[in-house]
Amino acid sequence: MRRESLKPREGWQTRLEEAGCFYHTIDGKPYWQEEAAYVFSAAEIDKIEAAANELHGMCMDLATYVVTNGAYKGYGFPDEVKAVVEDSWHASEPHLFGRFDLGYDGTALKLYEYNADTPTSLPEASVWQWHVKEDRGWPDQFNSLHEELGARWRHVHASAIDLPPERVHFSASAEGRHEDFGNLHYMM
Repeated sequence: MRRESLKPREGWQTRLEEAGCFYHTIDGKPYWQEEAAYVFSAAEIDKIEAAANELHGMCMDLATYVVTNGAYKGYGFPDEVKAVVEDSWHASEPHLFGRFDLGYDGTALKLYEYNADTPTSLPEASVWQWHVKEDRGWPDQFNSLHEELGARWRHVHASAIDLPPERVHFSASAEGRHEDFGNLHYMM
């Protein structure tokens, strides 16, 4: 893995707006960074992907344990939330996606956080990065997030037992402002 310093693309703000990013600059400061990129070898990508798959499996095992044993202590869930979680789990309702925040120094991986079905960073990690790759003429990137998300939506839609096919509810925190609403629009 190596970090490359880059000259920002000419007109990058306009290019991001064309890709749906209207919060590239917040309060006069860049939200989107154009000055650097990380380059990984295929072996490093394989290592990260294998670790993410293993971590996801561990999270699913933990969720199974919590639900089947009622081990909710420490989560702060009120009883009505526990009931919703259990109903969803027992109905085998599908999850949409998850995002791991990993640290990687070229050798070791470290898990910082796992966000399941929370859309933060989806457009950045899919569409906007793809546009950067195309604009800079880079050969490829390990990123099929946009396509995989579409396939997952089809799976979720096919698995929806009690929802009319034309109805999906979306919500975002008004406190999250730009990022939450940008992610919400991408999901829609």
